[in-house]
This record gives sequence, structure tokens and C-alpha cells, in this order.
Amino acid sequence: MKRLRFITVVLLSALVLAISSCGENENNDLLTRGYTGVLSVEYTKGFPAYTSNAKLNVDIQKDGTVTFSGGGDSDEFEAEDILYDEGKPVTKIKITGTLVFNEAQGEVMIDGDDEYVLIKVSSSLYVQMTVWAWDDDLGWIQMLDIPHTQEDKYSDGPLQFNILNASSQNGQNIKETVPDIEGTFTYGYNLTLIPIRG
Repeated sequence: MKRLRFITVVLLSALVLAISSCGENENNDLLTRGYTGVLSVEYTKGFPAYTSNAKLNVDIQKDGTVTFSGGGDSDEFEAEDILYDEGKPVTKIKITGTLVFNEAQGEVMIDGDDEYVLIKVSSSLYVQMTVWAWDDDLGWIQMLDIPHTQEDKYSDGPLQFNILNASSQNGQNIKETVPDIEGTFTYGYNLTLIPIRG
């Protein structure tokens, strides 16, 4: 009989601990739901025209844990075009390169009723640009052949995405678009999230 009481007490104690620990975990949740999605870096030029994208998968847990996978995703690009003035060739540009999304770190921030994810990124853009000028007598004359590297580093600070906006159909963009020789030049990031049910 004493053994039965002892087992009953132990089982009841374990049940109480399990229930209280579940309550603690629920109280530690920062978000009402978790999310899964994609963070992508985009590099788009208007002349010569091309778009390059590299991506990382992202998971955001209800407790605020943010994890990324698929690090080192890259996209190679190559484009060449000629700029004309009144039908005559003026400049030819060829661009080759690689866009690499190395990795990212993130954390959740709550501000009133708004939920944000702050993301520090590490990405690299390696470009080789060759430029020719047209001469009516000599044809194309090479003027430039230069490398260019652009890096986003953790020390640059975080990108602040609104989780609600990132959950919309096209996600949320943090990009800059400026005029190019023809068209526009764009560089930046997009976060697209899908809420996890449950």
C-alpha cells in the first residue's frame, strides 16, 4: 500500500511539473505563431540588363529563435549590350560575376503591437566589367577592364523587417533603386514569410 501511494505521489508530481513547464514555455513565446520563408538578395542592372538572386531559407519560432539554412547560395551572371546614339554604336559593356549569400543572423523584436525580425546579412558581389568605345576607323577599342567587389557585413547593422509585411504575397523589400545608363539599377533584400499553423 505504501508503495502504491509513493508511485501515485511521484506520478502526480511529474504531472504537475509537466503542466507547469508547458505553461512556462507558452509564456516565453514572443510571437503568436511561427514562420518559415526565404530571405533573398537581388542585384539587377538596367544596362546591360540582367537580374541575379541568391537565397537563404529562414525559420522563425514562436519563442523568437531565428535560424537560416542554405548558406553559400550563389548565382553567376553574364550580360553584354551596346549603347547607341541616333542609331550609331557608342559604348559596349560586358559584365560577368557572382552574387553570393554567405549567411545571416536574426532576432525578433516586439514594439507595441508590431513584430519585427532584425537580420544581419553577409553577402558578396564579385563583378568584372569590361567597357569598349566605338571608333569609326578602328571599331571597338577597349577602355576599361576592372574588377569590383561589394560586401554586406554583419558590422553594417541589421535590416529591420516587419513580420506582418513580410507575410504578404510579395514579402517585404529593403532595396534601393536608382537610374542606370538605361533603365534602373537595384540592390537589396526581400523577406517572404509564410505563417506556420498551430
